[in-house]
Amino acid sequence: MAYQVNKFNGIQLTSVSDGTIDTSTDLTFIGKNYAGYGEVQNENFLHLLESFSNATQPPKPISGQLWYDTSTKKIKVYDDEKFKVVGGAEFGSAEPMNPGLGDLWFNSQTQQLHAWNGTSYQLVGPDLNTGQSAMASVPVTDVNGVSHTITKLSAGGKVILVLNKDAEFELNADIIPDFTVIKQGVTLASSSTGISLGDWIYWGTTSNSLKLGGTDAEYFMRRDNPTFNTLVKFKDPGFTVGDQEDLSVRVDANDQVILENRLGNPITFKVAESTATQGVLVIDKQVVKPGNGDIVDLGTNELKWGTVYSLAINTTAVNSTAVVASTFTGALTGNVTGSVTGNITGDVTGNITGDVTGNVTGNITGDVTGNVTGKLNTYQTAVPATANTIVVRDSNGAISVSGITGTVDTSNKIKVSDYGSEFYTTANIQGTANTVVVRDSQSIINGTATAARYADLAEKYLTDKEYEVGTVVTVGGNAEVTACEIGNHAIGVVSKNPAFMMNSGLVNGTYIALKGRVPVLTTGPVMKGDKLTAGPTGLAIPTKSPNNHIFAIALETNDTAGVKLIEAVVL
Repeated sequence: MAYQVNKFNGIQLTSVSDGTIDTSTDLTFIGKNYAGYGEVQNENFLHLLESFSNATQPPKPISGQLWYDTSTKKIKVYDDEKFKVVGGAEFGSAEPMNPGLGDLWFNSQTQQLHAWNGTSYQLVGPDLNTGQSAMASVPVTDVNGVSHTITKLSAGGKVILVLNKDAEFELNADIIPDFTVIKQGVTLASSSTGISLGDWIYWGTTSNSLKLGGTDAEYFMRRDNPTFNTLVKFKDPGFTVGDQEDLSVRVDANDQVILENRLGNPITFKVAESTATQGVLVIDKQVVKPGNGDIVDLGTNELKWGTVYSLAINTTAVNSTAVVASTFTGALTGNVTGSVTGNITGDVTGNITGDVTGNVTGNITGDVTGNVTGKLNTYQTAVPATANTIVVRDSNGAISVSGITGTVDTSNKIKVSDYGSEFYTTANIQGTANTVVVRDSQSIINGTATAARYADLAEKYLTDKEYEVGTVVTVGGNAEVTACEIGNHAIGVVSKNPAFMMNSGLVNGTYIALKGRVPVLTTGPVMKGDKLTAGPTGLAIPTKSPNNHIFAIALETNDTAGVKLIEAVVL
C-alpha cells in the first residue's frame, strides 16, 4: 500500500507506491518491499551529510534545502526562488538578483562591500571618496571578455577620470557611471566620443591640442590676419561668406566652379578706378566692353579702361538689352523669347516661345509653344504603344498598353495566371469563387485555411515578467499568469511557434500554448509517456500521483537530471 510523504508543515510532498522509488526531490524515497533499498538509503544519508556538495545546484530543490557550492566553497539555502549564501557576502561585479533585507554583496570591480536596505545596495565600505581625491587601480573587462587594469580618480563619490595604458576598449557593463569607452591615456567622465559633456572638462591652458570641440586641429584657421606660405586648399564643398552664408564658393560634381548668392540677390562684380590703366573686368581672357556689350578676346594683349564699371549677372542683361555670349552653360531661369539654336544642357524653368533646334538634355518645367521635332530622352509617342515610345491617349481618350510594371491605383479587373491559362477577374472582400481576395473596411480577409504550419493552439495572456520558451505557467502573480510552482494548477506553457493565435490584439501579451505539441521545460529524468505536472519555478516534473493536476504527456525520453526542453503534448 502506498504511503504519503509530508513536509514539516503538514503539506503532502509526494506519494510512494510499494516496490517503487520516488525521485521528485533530490533525495530518493523508498517504497515498501523495494529490493536493494540499502544502497539508496545510504546514498540519501551521504547526500544529506555532504549537503549535496557539487559545483552545480541540486536540480529539484525544496524550500529550506541546503547545498554546498564547491565552486565558491559556500553553504547555501533554497528560499523557494534561488539558493542564497548562508554566511558571508555574494561576490561579483554585478548586483545579485532578488536580494533580501540585510544581504551583503562584495563588488569585485570596486573592491567595496554593500548591504541591501530593502530598496537598493548601500555602500558599507571602504569609501574611497570621502571628499578628498583618491586614486585606485582596479581590473575591468571589455565587451570581448579581455581583462584590463586601469587607474581611476574619484572625488566626492564620483569617478572623474580614468588612466589607461592599453588601446581603446569598450567596457563590458555599466560598472563605472558615465564611462562606456576607455581611451588610451586619460579619459574624462562622459567623454567616450572624445568630447567631454556637461561639467566634466579640463580647465586651464594647454600648450597644444589634437582636437577642438571634437574636430582635428588641422581643420582650423586663425582669424588674426593669418599668413600662408603655401596655397590654402579647400575641398569641393568649398566655403561661405556672410552671417547668413550669403555667398557660396564650391566645385560641383561635374567639376564646375560655382559662385552662388544663396539669398537670391544679384552678384555684382566691381572694379575700382585708381589710375587710367586700371578698372577693367576680365572673364576668361575676354573683356566685357561697356555700352554695347561686345566681348573682345584679349589673347596676349591687355585692354583697360580708366572708368568704374560693374557687371550684374542675373536676369538683367550686361548692357540692359541682351546677354551676348558665344555659349551659355548655366541654368536659365528666365523666359526665352527668341530661337535657341544651340544645345541646352541645364534645366529650363521659364517659357520657351521660340523654336529649339538643338538637343535639350535638362528638364523643361514651363510651356513649350514652339515645335519639338527631335526626340524626348530617345523616346517617341505612339498609338497604340510600341517599344521605346511614350504612351498617349487615342482619339477615344483610351490608353493601350501590353502591361504595367509598378503600382496601379484603380483597375476594374485583374489579370490572373493559373497553370498556363490566363483570365481576368475582379477583387472581392467576401472571398467568393473566381475573385481575388482583398481586405474589407476592417482589414479582415475572409477565407478558409486548410492547414497550419505549426502545431499548437495558443492564446495571449499578460505575464508578470518575460519568460523563456517552454516555461510552465499558472494563473497568478502581478499580471494574469506567472511561472508555476509545485502544487499549482498549470494552464499551459510559453509557446515557441503558435499555429493558431487567439486574442492576438492583446498589447504586451505572451502566447501561451493551451493544446498541442510544444517544447516544455522539465527537470529530472523523464520517460516517454510520463504524465507531467507543475514543478518548481516554471518547470514541469513527471508524476504518478492521481491527485496532482496533469497538464501534459511527455513525447520523448531524457534521463538527464538537470533542466532541459523536451517535446510534450499539452492536453
